[in-house]
Amino acid sequence: MPEVNCPLILYSDESWLVVEKPYGMATHGGDAGELGAQEWLELHLNLKLYVCSRLDKGTTGLLLFARTKAACALAEEIHVNQKSEKIYYFLSNQDVRPKKTGSWACDAPLDAKQAFTQFWFEREVAPHLFLYKAVITRGRMHQIRRHASLSGCPLWGDTAYGGCEAPRIALHCAQLKWPGIEVPCESPLPISFSSEAHVHGRATSVELAVALERR
Repeated sequence: MPEVNCPLILYSDESWLVVEKPYGMATHGGDAGELGAQEWLELHLNLKLYVCSRLDKGTTGLLLFARTKAACALAEEIHVNQKSEKIYYFLSNQDVRPKKTGSWACDAPLDAKQAFTQFWFEREVAPHLFLYKAVITRGRMHQIRRHASLSGCPLWGDTAYGGCEAPRIALHCAQLKWPGIEVPCESPLPISFSSEAHVHGRATSVELAVALERR
């Protein structure tokens, strides 16, 4: 059985490394002795990496690292010029689907900086639980969480921004489009996003799904 909180390498070349981050692991360790994905990869695989994107502990999916200082500087240029694209999915117990197009955008500034998120309504996962897609080209801190809240659909489990109580914050980075990476970088939706995990609203089913996502 795989080690708990073990990042899975999906793509690697001389400049970039893309991993699939499990639930409960930080991008990098914030406390003494804590192993984030960056530290885990250095300790176990002897990889010197530079953080290019960050995911909260409770967010799963694709995480990008630079393998050289030059690539790290290039990543900053890519972000500034919005040449990349990240596709996220999230759950909310609020139905705010637009009646005509099914999509909308939020461009509210965050921390006095420009930010833009495009949203789509995907489908109803379970009664009073809905799946949304969000696309960003440059991320600010908690951008999707904050813009979703401002749009009236706070994330399931995201009590910091008005969401309901839940076993996890239901946010997942599913696709990454990055200059220089020609192969698809994709991560399937976690078990806790499935209709089966929410059968009849049973908390035990969801909690089991989240526990499995730690591995």
